[in-house]
Amino acid sequence: MSAAKTLDDLYLDELQHLLSANDQMRQIVRLMAARVRGEDLAGMLSDAVQGIGNHMIVLEQLIEGCDIAWFGGERCKGMEGLVEEAREHVLADGIGDDLRAISAIAQFRRMSHYGIAGFGTARDLAETLGRDRDAVWLGEMLDDICGADRCAIELARSSVGALA
Repeated sequence: MSAAKTLDDLYLDELQHLLSANDQMRQIVRLMAARVRGEDLAGMLSDAVQGIGNHMIVLEQLIEGCDIAWFGGERCKGMEGLVEEAREHVLADGIGDDLRAISAIAQFRRMSHYGIAGFGTARDLAETLGRDRDAVWLGEMLDDICGADRCAIELARSSVGALA
């Protein structure tokens, strides 16, 4: 994709990257949920998979609402790297259950923070462009991600405390 020439181009590019990032994150979080032990963590990750899927539906609607031709965008390379780290640190064989759980939380939070930056940027662009409805939806999705991050923080505190 060439460099954006307008704020509308930049906004669409951000939405496309978010869609790609969410697709990649949903796949890896589904795999992580299947590998971790502990009802709370597996449940949080499974809930996140559902939430990410819901966000993808909204992102597709926002992209379709842009008056710019959309050809599917390019693969988000930033999330691609985070997914590869999650595979290495969470899905690899030979990792103990407790360490796998803590690693899953850490990797989930890294991916979530990437999403927080992207959704926050997209929301700000939508506001600047006068796309008020888009800004509200993006803000709601941002709030969802921040809530999942807070949940992950609590799980991390209890998990790390149990290992100490």
